[in-house]
Amino acid sequence: MPRGLTPDQKAASKALLKRPAMFVALTLPADSIYAWDGAFDVTVLGHVFKGCGQFGIIEGLGSERTTRANAIRIGLMGLPSDKVPSDFLRDAGKISYQNQPLKIYMGFCNTDTDVPLADPFLYWSGVADVLSSKNAKTVSVSLSGTNYSSRLRFTNGLRMTNQSHVRRVSAPNDNFYSFGNRLLAKSKAL
Repeated sequence: MPRGLTPDQKAASKALLKRPAMFVALTLPADSIYAWDGAFDVTVLGHVFKGCGQFGIIEGLGSERTTRANAIRIGLMGLPSDKVPSDFLRDAGKISYQNQPLKIYMGFCNTDTDVPLADPFLYWSGVADVLSSKNAKTVSVSLSGTNYSSRLRFTNGLRMTNQSHVRRVSAPNDNFYSFGNRLLAKSKAL
């Protein structure tokens, strides 16, 4: 069980008639998106989460013992094309979503009523990355997300030296990479 749960969340996790429920929050500059895997709208965490039911998906959530952080994918899959407005995909591509905060919460619902038993807890946090869509007999839209810790692994493809570092940060005398020059047997004239 995750650490830091409230007493209500702990009680909900121990309830006999419960099912896990996933909640997604994408914070956008104009209008944020809140959705969950239930069939109707619910108010939790101070927001109204739209029910996606069987069409909502979340892929890639898991745990590892290493510092590796996998990307996730959230989306709506298999929407009947006759029920989707014709400008839906066009308008979705115009939203400024990249690098916007993306959070996934987990909670528990009563299996009979599908009502959340308590506010969900934060399960995953990161940023939105790439939006993709498919339009055929059914419409599918998915958004990938990367965990904050995986952004530490992004590289610029450069081998940093003291001189290149000083040029990038416009500092007159910054010796952060000065030992790297000696380790790489580079001359100081670079």
